[in-house]
Amino acid sequence: MQSLKWDQVIGWRLSQHSLSQRLQRQEFVKAVTQTGGIQAQVMSAAELALWARTDALLVHHVKAALWQDHTLVKTWAMRCTLHLLSASDFPLYVAARSTYQARNWAYYFSYYGITSDEYAAFLAAVPHILGSTPMTREQLATALANEIGGPKLGILITSSGWGSPLKPSALKGDLCFGPNQGQNVTFVNPRKWMKNWPSFEPYAALQEIARRYLRAYGPATPE
Repeated sequence: MQSLKWDQVIGWRLSQHSLSQRLQRQEFVKAVTQTGGIQAQVMSAAELALWARTDALLVHHVKAALWQDHTLVKTWAMRCTLHLLSASDFPLYVAARSTYQARNWAYYFSYYGITSDEYAAFLAAVPHILGSTPMTREQLATALANEIGGPKLGILITSSGWGSPLKPSALKGDLCFGPNQGQNVTFVNPRKWMKNWPSFEPYAALQEIARRYLRAYGPATPE
């Protein structure tokens, strides 16, 4: 078994994260792919993380990739928090995540008085209501409440500042963010927003994600 020193590990990680030698501007989406997503709870922090890895990158390049070129996607992903993912990788992450549940979402909805049948109807309705035209949170909540006859669900969606009711749909690949309309966030259906959506066998996708993780963050313990 090969033994590594910490300076070797750190050097490897700096290289794999494009921090020791930065990418060219036209390659900046590669930084998102290599790191397995860029944390984007605060969008300016995501832009800064990309700038640190990319030479001559400007904010408008990131915005163009998100809202015009559709080469980046903003969505809830790892740890159910906001991340930027490359659009080409998004279906891979969705397939890998389908192998397990991050939390008991049915129990979460039941806490707010929404039945399991209403929850199932909600999940089924989201990809049909959302399209490639961005919808605000309020518009989506109203459409969903009308579709399934569940006013409590509409109230929950609009009152939840962290967007938790929408996270199950995002993790299933049925919802991602669109461009803001003023101070309002919007959502789209990524399968209609993006150019293509390749299919992946879930466990093969999970294995690929594991390999990518080790390439970027290894060595790592099995846990």
